[in-house]
Formats: sequence, C-alpha cells, structure tokens
Amino acid sequence: MNHLTQERLYQLVPAIYRLRDAAEGEPLKALLSVIEREYNVLEQDIERLYHNWFIETCDEWVVPYIGDLLDVGELYANNGQNYGQQERRAYVANTLAYRRRKGTTPILEQLTQDVTGWRSRAVEFARLVSTTQSLQHLRPASATVNLRDNSPLQQVGTPFEQQAAYTVEVRPPDQGGRYNVSAMGLFIWRLQSYPMEWVLARQVKGPEQEGIGRCSSNHGIAGRYYTFNPLGHDMPLFNQPQTETTILTLAQEINVPAVLRAPMLMAELLERRQATLQGERLKGARYFDSDPVLAVFINGQRQAISPEAMVFRSLATDTSLVPAWPKWDELTNEFAASTAAADISPPIVAIDPKLGRLVFLGES
Repeated sequence: MNHLTQERLYQLVPAIYRLRDAAEGEPLKALLSVIEREYNVLEQDIERLYHNWFIETCDEWVVPYIGDLLDVGELYANNGQNYGQQERRAYVANTLAYRRRKGTTPILEQLTQDVTGWRSRAVEFARLVSTTQSLQHLRPASATVNLRDNSPLQQVGTPFEQQAAYTVEVRPPDQGGRYNVSAMGLFIWRLQSYPMEWVLARQVKGPEQEGIGRCSSNHGIAGRYYTFNPLGHDMPLFNQPQTETTILTLAQEINVPAVLRAPMLMAELLERRQATLQGERLKGARYFDSDPVLAVFINGQRQAISPEAMVFRSLATDTSLVPAWPKWDELTNEFAASTAAADISPPIVAIDPKLGRLVFLGES
C-alpha cells in the first residue's frame, strides 16, 4: 500500500479553497488534519488485516484463531501457560507439514523442538541392526565400522552414528535395549549453549613446562598454550546450533548444541582449502560461515584470523591419552602444499575443542 506525504486530504482540496483557507488562518487544514489522523489509524488497521492472514506475520492474538481453523486447539487447553509464544506459532505454522508427513522420523524432531524449544535428534535403531544384505535394497551403513577413520569411531553410541552393525537386542527400550526392529530413539539436548564474546584467553603451561618433556610429532606440539576459559580451566566448547532449513531431513551435529569435535571441524577446513584451490564455493550449513562457531583474535585486533589459519587436534598434556589422529607431520605437509599452491595463510594456531585449549604454533 502506498504511503503518501502528510496532509493528503488537504492536498485533494481545490487550490481556490486552500487559498481562501490560508487567508482565514487555515481552519479547514486543522479540521482535515484531525480527520486524517483517524484515517491513518483505519488505514493501518486494514493493512494489518492482510498480514493477519498468515501465521508467519499475524499478531499474537490471531494465532489461536488460526490454530482453531486447523483443529490444533489442544495446545491452548491451559490457556497457553505451558507454551511460549514462539513455540505456539511454530506449532501452528508446521501443522500442515506435520499432517502431510505424519509417521516419519523428521516430524518427531520438529514436533519436539516446536513444543519444548529443545533441539532433538530422532534415530531409527532398526537401520543400525546387522541384517543380511539384499541386492534390491542395499544398506551400506549397516556394516563394520572403518577403524581407519576416527570421526565415525567417535560417533559410535551417539545419536549421530551412521556406520555400525549391531546384533538384535531383545530387551525392551526401557531396560536398555536399543537395537531392535521396532525401536525408536529420541535424543533431546536440554543443555543450552551460550556464546561468549571477546573473552580474554588465559595462558597455561604446556606439556614441556609440566615435565612431560619434548612432545613427539604425533602427540603434541610446542608453542604458547592458552585456555578459552578466562579462569584457566579446561572445559569443552559447544556448538551454536544452526537452524534447519527444511523439515524433510534429520538434524545433524551442526543443528544441536553438542560438544564440538576436532575431526568434524578439521574436515571442513580441509574442504575449504580444497575449494579455495579450485576456486569453488562450499554449499550447505558450515561451522565457519558468516557467523563462525568460534573465532580467535590476536592482540585485540578487530579482525579474526581466517579459519584456514587454524588446525584442530588434541592438546592433552597426558600424551598417553592423545589419539593418533590427526598426525601432525601429515597435516603440516598437507597445509604446506596447499599454501604453496594458492594464497592461503599457513596455520598459526591449533585448537582442542574437547579441552577448550589453543596453542600458537612455534617455539615459546
């Protein structure tokens, strides 16, 4: 709707009457200004009625009425005391999608999030049961775990395990039996993650300073060690969950407030370097998009270092607990090769998201 200038009604009056009105002190202009104020209120109300046709833009008092049209009034049995405004609006907005896709696994996730406000992940345990393969319906994920890849091994027993083969458990789910043909699991993240901005890192002792000695190339690196926690405590870094763009897919690690894993972050950085070399642009949700999951600022600079200047690995001071992935020599050679082939900054900081530690590479 077009919004014209002020005094719209007065400008519609013929010029001869406006001249006579100006000569008499503009009483007609004052009268029309009062009428125009009421007209603006009526015009805004009519314009708002158009927005109230849609659940995404309607006023809050309209949400129950749209819900009644879709027969979802059960949410308001307690006058809405158990549900926030955003949860009620989302539930009504997704009602049609719920009914079109009822009985599917993604609906359980979306329904849980809309009603409780907590992120969730639904798992069909039948897909993880070891079965005899059929050539007409191959299930590549139901196989032996690849022991050479550390990322799937870390996901075993979690809601995100993709490649595993379990024998059938005859116990009911309430007694610990998960992997059965009829078993379904719903994992809910009640613990929320809260961002911390411009936190001053706390310098701590590295492996050499703690008496462990010179770190081997596979188990540690030399440099200046810090903790993300300003008090100097080791604590894991959590993901800031990204919103799913479609109701058709299951939630991934990037969509829940879970603990960040080094293999996932490292895999994305390697993809970014490869995309930079090929002049391509990565698609889909990423940890280091315009709103990165973490950022490192050096000496109070306003510009964070680029993600390509980071590496992710274990920085545990007890070298006996450090896994063999990733090998530092291999990473150094790979990054050196990609840096020489393109204008990419070499890695200057290593981060351990499990401990919440970082180390600036090089001798201290």
